[in-house]
Amino acid sequence: MPSTYKQSFKQNYTDNVELSIFNCGLQSCERGYTWGPGVRDHYLIHYVVDGKGTYTVNNTVYELRAGDIFLAKPSQLITYSADKEEPWEYYWVGFNGACANKLVLQLPFPRASTASPLFSKRHACRFFCEENRSYAACQKPDHPPYHRRTVQRR
Repeated sequence: MPSTYKQSFKQNYTDNVELSIFNCGLQSCERGYTWGPGVRDHYLIHYVVDGKGTYTVNNTVYELRAGDIFLAKPSQLITYSADKEEPWEYYWVGFNGACANKLVLQLPFPRASTASPLFSKRHACRFFCEENRSYAACQKPDHPPYHRRTVQRR
């Protein structure tokens, strides 16, 4: 694959659906690539896998790097930009629907309007593993963060 690329999928029909993946993809950005300022009509989560960049929302600039996750909400004025020296690569998923807000409220993003719209991979692991009571398993790199069950057949 070339050093910069974008692969994406966009769903055309999302009306009257409780929860729908609106779009998803991955992108390795050019130096200084910027989206915005602009407004989305859906929720959008980005996971930075490499490089660094900035995310601006509510007149606050957040510096992001590999392992960080950030959330854009509908109707928010946002801008995000790849670093000019170490441009980022990220995955994203956009979603909407009648239950999208309920889903976002269950994620580990701070709920206060002035709080940070991002968290780190370590924070995410802690959140999801504590929900499953298996946080210790996440801390061992050679052990997956889930439990295997054996099923006895009769």
